Amino acid sequence: VNDGCFASIEEVPTHAITLTLTVFDQSKQLSCVVPAKSKAEAVAATLEGPISTDCPATIMRLHANARMFLDIDSAKLLSR
Repeated sequence: VNDGCFASIEEVPTHAITLTLTVFDQSKQLSCVVPAKSKAEAVAATLEGPISTDCPATIMRLHANARMFLDIDSAKLLSR
């Protein structure tokens, strides 16, 4: 609600899926879709910051077959 993804607390999903590092390691392919300007900082940290537990998504950079699909807004803070 606070980040504007949902208009009210009633709209927030009550369940979510959490993927562990084991699942990532055993996956043949990883795909991540990021279509929001609110995620621009996270995208920049994921793709250009150090690989670290401070930004768990950076682990994608170690996978042999990972792809991240971005729109212009989510990619706006990337240096290249």
